[in-house]
Amino acid sequence: MRVMRICVIHIFQLNLIKKITVMHSVKLKIDDKIYNNLLRLLSKFNKEELEIVIEDSNYLDQKQYLEAELKEIMEGNAAFHEMSEVEQRLEKIIKKHENNF
Repeated sequence: MRVMRICVIHIFQLNLIKKITVMHSVKLKIDDKIYNNLLRLLSKFNKEELEIVIEDSNYLDQKQYLEAELKEIMEGNAAFHEMSEVEQRLEKIIKKHENNF
């Protein structure tokens, strides 16, 4: 038996965020006899409709981080910066460390 999580992706619009991906997932135990047939069937969908995700520790860590970030945004606790401000900060950091290379 193999275990696979299937995630269906829906994209919707918000005022503050251009695109947020909402994923619905289903965890399946798949007999080896039909595993290749199922993968062939699932491969007919494009990546915007369905994505096969292998849940390793890196995936779970990233998922937890992104969920926390999204929660901050949705609750209005996230800090946003203008692009010019980010560029100025980056320029200061580069000037500070450019002689270290």
